Amino acid sequence: MNIQIHINMQNGNVLTTNINTYYKANVNGQMKLNFFKAGITGSWQKNSFVFSGGPFISYFSGGFDKGLVHVSIGEGGVSGLEDYEEKYSNSSGINPLALEFMLRTEYRLFAGFGIGLQVTRALTPFYKKDFYIRGERMKFYTTVLGGQLHYSF
Repeated sequence: MNIQIHINMQNGNVLTTNINTYYKANVNGQMKLNFFKAGITGSWQKNSFVFSGGPFISYFSGGFDKGLVHVSIGEGGVSGLEDYEEKYSNSSGINPLALEFMLRTEYRLFAGFGIGLQVTRALTPFYKKDFYIRGERMKFYTTVLGGQLHYSF
């Protein structure tokens, strides 16, 4: 969207110009994370259903969190305001130790075969520092939901 401005000059001329009123930001990121996890779980079985859960601790053993931010100002640019581009890496900002809680349910269809659903929620923030969204201080906690189809020997 453009705003058209008319400026009356002292010499009587009228200067007309368009001002772009928006910007567009594209953020492209990549994450590859490796964790070692250890936990203590308890389980309870009722007929063909098995319920389990417990606390886990995970250690961030390697990987990366990096990307590129590209900001375009208006259509075709504004005089003196060039597009902005910045690479970022948040790998060093990832908490190396995390506490998590896992809940899982499994339904045994018949001898050896079963289906399951598992949810894991972090109790500690993913990043060491808080970040801001629209001026509000935020923490980032991971939640993982997974399903499984399995056969036991």
